[in-house]
Amino acid sequence: MLPVAVTYMYAKYYFTNETRSELRDFVRHLKASMTLALQQNEWMDDETKLRAQLKLNKMLDYIATPTWIANDDDLDEFYSDVSFNKSNISPDNYIRSFIKLSQRKRLRKLNSLRGSWAEENLVFEPTVINAYYVIMSNKFGILQNPFYYVSSPIAMNFGAIGMVIGHEIMHGFDDMGSSYDEKGKYTDWWNVETRKKYEERVNCFKNQYSQVTEPVTGKKVNGTLTIGDNLADNVGIQLAYTAYKLYTATKERKMDVKLPKSMQKYTKEQLFFISFGNLWCNNDSKEHILEQLSTDPHSPHRIRAIISVSNFEQFAKTFQCKEGSKMNPKKRCSIW
Repeated sequence: MLPVAVTYMYAKYYFTNETRSELRDFVRHLKASMTLALQQNEWMDDETKLRAQLKLNKMLDYIATPTWIANDDDLDEFYSDVSFNKSNISPDNYIRSFIKLSQRKRLRKLNSLRGSWAEENLVFEPTVINAYYVIMSNKFGILQNPFYYVSSPIAMNFGAIGMVIGHEIMHGFDDMGSSYDEKGKYTDWWNVETRKKYEERVNCFKNQYSQVTEPVTGKKVNGTLTIGDNLADNVGIQLAYTAYKLYTATKERKMDVKLPKSMQKYTKEQLFFISFGNLWCNNDSKEHILEQLSTDPHSPHRIRAIISVSNFEQFAKTFQCKEGSKMNPKKRCSIW
């Protein structure tokens, strides 16, 4: 019921300045990776590239906790309008407390429509393990575990949290996000010919995923329903890999983290992709997957892992996949 307080207390004791600093460094390198993708692609016109770069530059990020609650006084100020007593909000009456706090949250949300207000940064509760991108405010947020561990090798952290950051950045340029500018305003900021080329690339992904059969159910993926997150997955892993290379070109810390003996046979690049694959380990029921295929804008986990790396040539090079094989196909889909 008090997610901001819980998040603040958790971060105060378990989320170190070192962790926050490193994650912000990761974000900077992911944005640098996206900048390279925009600069180096040959199908976008210069004006659209500039507008895309402006949107990337204006994109805000929130790491684990709200930036506007830095100390105990800030937390007290945030809850200054809440009366903690037996007749209002107290541990003695959960239902009443829940209703009162829900009413407060709704009222503050409505008040925020009249101007800017900090809690609108909290699109979901910070205590939820997830990441998100908000189209109409051009911002994204990420939390740490299980995406990030301070004691893990850099390659593995970039394969996990790096991919997640890249995924959320790409949502600003996916089939929906690409229709909003740097201020979150719905507008067509693309050159007409460049937009056509973009749609051609998007259609490649739609067709590719629509031909994929989910092995547990035997059903096809809906490539149109899932296009936004499919784009984000594919671009996210590629941005993360480039960012990892940029990062390690200038930083040496944690390059020699000792791994369990069973993992010492892998190269750093292989560990990057293994960490990415680990994100999608799950054991969903057939019923859940059927529902997911019908309604979820995300492809099933297994497919998210396989298709995005099969579209990435670097994966095939890293694991020496045979040319023309499933993981090293002759035809790939790409955006940048």
